Amino acid sequence: MFLELKQRYKEIYYYKTKNNREVAFLVKEDKGNIILIQVTAGLLDQKTRHREVSALEQAMKELGVNSALILTEDSEEIIKIKNILITVKPVYKWLINLP
Repeated sequence: MFLELKQRYKEIYYYKTKNNREVAFLVKEDKGNIILIQVTAGLLDQKTRHREVSALEQAMKELGVNSALILTEDSEEIIKIKNILITVKPVYKWLINLP
C-alpha cells in the first residue's frame, strides 16, 4: 500500500488522534486536500470495525475532513455517520481506479 501511495501522492503520513487512535495513512493531494485511509483485511469482526471506523471518525473531526476511505480484501459499503462519509472498498478496485 505504501509504495502505491508513494507513486500517487507526494506527502504521506501516519496520523494519531488526540485520544491515541491510529489512522494508517494521511495523504495530501497537490491541491492540499487531505485523504485519510485505513487498511484492514475486513470489517466483519465488530471489534475491528469499531476500531477502524472510530479512528477515522475522530481523525476526520480533528482535521475537518468529511470523507475517508477504508481499503479491505473484499468488503464494499458506504458508512454514513452524521456529516461524514466513509467509503469501504476492496483494495483491488482502488488500485485499478474503479468507482
